[in-house]
Amino acid sequence: MSPASPKEENLTREVEYIFKNLFPKKELTQDIKIQYTLFGNKLCNTGNNVKIRKIIDHKLDVEAIEFFLRIRDRENILTQKIHALIYLIEVKKDFYDEFYVEKDFLLKGLFTLIYFTLRSIYKFFKGFIQVRLYGII
Repeated sequence: MSPASPKEENLTREVEYIFKNLFPKKELTQDIKIQYTLFGNKLCNTGNNVKIRKIIDHKLDVEAIEFFLRIRDRENILTQKIHALIYLIEVKKDFYDEFYVEKDFLLKGLFTLIYFTLRSIYKFFKGFIQVRLYGII
């Protein structure tokens, strides 16, 4: 097996950080890392100016920053990479419970909706602050 290039090492580090940020209780498998690295190589040349390495180096909240950036520009590189990662994992059996709810609970659903609405507002402002404070774009 040939040694990984610096670009591949950066993409591996990137997917590990993003994954752990989005799914802290799950384990990232080697096949997802490889697939993300292959796909990530194609996304690296989009000319987008989001400094993902800075997000990782400062251990910032990827979800908050991505949410803020997505409101401003739906095609930013961070959003594209998170979409790619989610696309790769949503078909995995181990992640079924992260994407699908099979039971119908009206009251629980209402509280969940309220919780995630408030959480989204918090994440937006947290992302705004981190982008401005750390110069992510």
